[in-house]
Amino acid sequence: MCRKFAIAAAFLSTAINACEPYYLIANAANHRLQKCPASSPGAACTTVAGTGVAGSATTQLNHPQGIAITSCTVTAAPTTAAPTTTNVTTTSTTAAPTTTATKSAFTLAGQISVSVAGVTALQMEFAMRAAIAAQFSVPPGVVSVTCTESRRLAAASGRHLVGTWSVDYSIQMDATHEEAVAMQAQANTLKTTPNAMNSHIVQGLTDAGVTGSPAVVVTGFTDDPPVPDASAAMPLAGVGTTSAAFGHMLSLTALATAIGAQMM
Repeated sequence: MCRKFAIAAAFLSTAINACEPYYLIANAANHRLQKCPASSPGAACTTVAGTGVAGSATTQLNHPQGIAITSCTVTAAPTTAAPTTTNVTTTSTTAAPTTTATKSAFTLAGQISVSVAGVTALQMEFAMRAAIAAQFSVPPGVVSVTCTESRRLAAASGRHLVGTWSVDYSIQMDATHEEAVAMQAQANTLKTTPNAMNSHIVQGLTDAGVTGSPAVVVTGFTDDPPVPDASAAMPLAGVGTTSAAFGHMLSLTALATAIGAQMM
């Protein structure tokens, strides 16, 4: 009598499928639903839901207590399971602030002396503009050049020979402080090693249509000092007036007037 009671307690609900010949048993003690063939009593049953261990996962049941079949669809009774908690970790990323470097008007100008024969003024100007742009890493559009060939004199004169070019150049652009410093440093290097431009000039002449491998020698490189800004006046020491930037004196008349005003 006790054994029958134990079996009845283990299987709290049984349903018969009208569509197919089998039983569905809610096995509460083993936390599963089993499908047993109705045509073969005593045959082995198949577990169709649950793992045999109580739980709340999608494949688990927790003491199923009822089962019903409606329209050939199995509906299990609600199970009691411990609530589950899912921890969600969110990470926020703060982008580093971006800064835009301030650019100011910058001018680098001077003269370059180049020895090369058999080229026209147009080819020379094209080549020098491209060479300067490549040497200073700037767009060719910000480079201006004027190329003048020396007079055609005999070698015996000891003066300028054919193929000696004087190139006036100018780079004008908006540049950051770092860019301006880098270009000035490049100019200082070319003052001592002007032949560093040779390969760029040869490439420029080739692109301009000069055949063969032109023999190029850069014999000099200079850069002019910055042009004083007359609007940036500085006080003249000991006098209540001003001089132009970089110490350029005012006219004597203005200076005398200023001194007279100080003595009154």
